[in-house]
Amino acid sequence: MADESNPGPGQATADPMTVFAALAEIIYQGSDAAEMYAAICIAATLIVPGCDHASLLVKRNDRYVTVGASSKLAVSMGRGF
Repeated sequence: MADESNPGPGQATADPMTVFAALAEIIYQGSDAAEMYAAICIAATLIVPGCDHASLLVKRNDRYVTVGASSKLAVSMGRGF
């Protein structure tokens, strides 16, 4: 059984309610879309077990474009689509 008192990389370490409250605050502050997309990606790494890097892609004119990422590695992985 895993030692939950010492989470490893990619294991959930943040309270989802706290993370979503922080995301709501970013939205209510009137942040631009790029800031919100980046915040969503960072939130994913905090609350999704096994998620070390995250990116958000949208489809624009038959192409997928990375609009947010938690790291440079996540950006580079998104370029493969």
